[in-house]
Amino acid sequence: INRVASSTQYGHNYLLDGSRSGNGVTTGANLEFVDAGADIHSATDEGLTALHIAAANEHQEAITFLMEAGSNTQSLDNDGNTAADHTDSVDLKNIMSPR
Repeated sequence: INRVASSTQYGHNYLLDGSRSGNGVTTGANLEFVDAGADIHSATDEGLTALHIAAANEHQEAITFLMEAGSNTQSLDNDGNTAADHTDSVDLKNIMSPR
């Protein structure tokens, strides 16, 4: 299976689903996905990117990985929210704040 181009059972790419659970986002496999061209900016029908999802689930390791891979912290979902708007954690909001 070409997981870079294929979708999971939920119709999302593997980075989006991994961000939801926090599992596997920073694994070697996902590093390979990003290196092979996986779109870290892809979004759900609601406009949620992997970074939005990781923030909503408060997965700091996934957030850090996605940001280092080039995720846009200012990307807006369909409701006009950034990833930082999806968490109550001040620490995570600070990590995702523009510098």
